Amino acid sequence: MARRRKPYIEIEEVPGKPLRYWPHQLGGGLVAEGALVDPLAFVHESAYVDPGARVLRGARVSSGSWVAEDAFVDEDAVVGTNSCVGRGSRLGRGARLGMRAILGDRVRVADFHTVDADVRVPAGAVLGEQVDPTPAAPVSTSPQRASASAKKVSAPAQAVTAPAKSASAPAKELDRSAA
Repeated sequence: MARRRKPYIEIEEVPGKPLRYWPHQLGGGLVAEGALVDPLAFVHESAYVDPGARVLRGARVSSGSWVAEDAFVDEDAVVGTNSCVGRGSRLGRGARLGMRAILGDRVRVADFHTVDADVRVPAGAVLGEQVDPTPAAPVSTSPQRASASAKKVSAPAQAVTAPAKSASAPAKELDRSAA
């Protein structure tokens, strides 16, 4: 008698609490129970979408990428190869996350904004203009928030840092349009 194969994969991160991942119909990527992925979004077979995450229509999650818990990938956004969207982060509509880029927790990337390859964005940063924080997890009002008015962050193989909290010298590390 042939043994039936389960239609899902179980991963046990916490002992005694297995997490089930189901293959997405477009691309075959692994989508956890509790995640909402539109049927017209593409999730590559080697990509993961964790519980509570949302991936909307037309979005692409490329090979080796990971969309963490409670993250939000808006319509037509692209998560590049081997990239990570951190917990509670939001990748805006039409935004692009480059290859091997990492968004820390609670990061906000504006609509149609591009984050270059190999960039590491710190937790709580805000990139671009007028980011709507409503779809993802609550936004922290910690001093680690960084803001950028440029449409593109281009700092390959280098960390993007939050501005220093100093009254005497305003930090402008992320404001590339002023240069």
